[in-house]
Amino acid sequence: MLISSIPTPQKGQPLGRFGQLALIGTLSLVPLTSSADEPQGFMEEASLETTLFYIYRDRDRRSGGMGPDGEGTPGAYASNLQHSTANLAVDFSSGHAGGVVGLDLAAFAAYDFQNRHQGTEFNFRPASTLWEERWDGKETNGASLYRAALKFKVGDMWGRLGYLQPQGTSVIAPNWSFLPGTYRGGELGARIGDLSLSYFHADRYKAPWYQSFYEFRQADGETIDYLHSLGARYDVTDDLAIEAAFGQAHGYMDQGFGKVSYATQLNDSPLRLSYQTYAARDRHDDGSANDVYDGTAWQQVLTAHYDQGAFDWRLEFSWVHAPGSQGYFLPRMTTPYASSNGRLDIWWDARSDWNHDGEKSLYAGVTYDLEGWDLPGWSLGLAHAYGWDARPYSGFEDPGRRFSESAWNFDVHYKVQNGWAEGTRFQLHYTRYDNRTDYASWGDGGFKNAFQDEHDIKFTVVAPFSIL
Repeated sequence: MLISSIPTPQKGQPLGRFGQLALIGTLSLVPLTSSADEPQGFMEEASLETTLFYIYRDRDRRSGGMGPDGEGTPGAYASNLQHSTANLAVDFSSGHAGGVVGLDLAAFAAYDFQNRHQGTEFNFRPASTLWEERWDGKETNGASLYRAALKFKVGDMWGRLGYLQPQGTSVIAPNWSFLPGTYRGGELGARIGDLSLSYFHADRYKAPWYQSFYEFRQADGETIDYLHSLGARYDVTDDLAIEAAFGQAHGYMDQGFGKVSYATQLNDSPLRLSYQTYAARDRHDDGSANDVYDGTAWQQVLTAHYDQGAFDWRLEFSWVHAPGSQGYFLPRMTTPYASSNGRLDIWWDARSDWNHDGEKSLYAGVTYDLEGWDLPGWSLGLAHAYGWDARPYSGFEDPGRRFSESAWNFDVHYKVQNGWAEGTRFQLHYTRYDNRTDYASWGDGGFKNAFQDEHDIKFTVVAPFSIL
């Protein structure tokens, strides 16, 4: 059976405190203007879209490696993931009744055609929440509501309340498989000329591979009451934008983000540049599990994206400073994976997170459009990533170790150009990841977010259909 269950809100988890956000909206100092010239109907502006997703993935990883005593070498490759999974998403977004109030609803179902291992992240875990996880079984077929939010707009102010993902500038973001994770919370935003402001607040979360909401927790397991973030974006000109945001996991972690984006022309072709900075500081300095970083941790990023004829070039650089017991930088404000997520505007699809303390990493990639070869919709991609000078986590037996890693990506893309399947996208992606040391995976070698060599193949299909 494709749909085994659709979860409903859990008892003891009312929307409670988020009703206050609607009240805050009425106190805004933003000038309110009439939107009488815009469509006013609930259904007149509504959209209903479905998307069919498919993924086949086959990943092998080396076992073994060198431990803290300097003994051990990498072993043979063994299957790490192998699955074939389909998702079907339905997304309804209403207009605003009376130009003021609307509703967004979205759900998806997942089905495994085959799965040899657990942890695919494209279907649902047997545990309904992260904190019930025992990693003792494969994924199960099912369905989940990933958005159910009331929305309003009054002049230049807008708001959302319910099950949602951040929409404005924020340090908070969801995890993704094909579909996003979901927060239980609310968001308020306003636009004043070229300045956009937003505030996001949440007290529960679920990653897309869990069906029920769960609370946020510190590294030691203590509950975090809420996450919140205040952000702004200022469009200086049509070509220059500045973004900044600050967030907190109550009593646990502070997080900051800044970005400058600039668009220009080089030889009559578009060139987009950005500088990004991410920072985090925990609230503990006592050597406990919650003392994640020694001082302020950060990640600095530079990007360049150049479209020149049939070629699409990317060049990106990252530098991480994250000394401490964790040993790597996280953009999210809660430590365990899938307990929340944070904004990070680079993704190289090259397996590693490239985020170890001290690590510098460089990514260079190019995509070539084959339309000039009478193959419209087809393109090929090639990319290389290299990271070096990473340091082990604080307290490791051999602090002098240094870690380096690299990866090659190869891609074949096709997008249907016309007909009933117009817009459907196919992608074949291969990554050859190289842990350039003999160090063992997951901390045994001194690097808690490192793993041994991998070969990873992904074939994906994304087929969108508009109903309304």
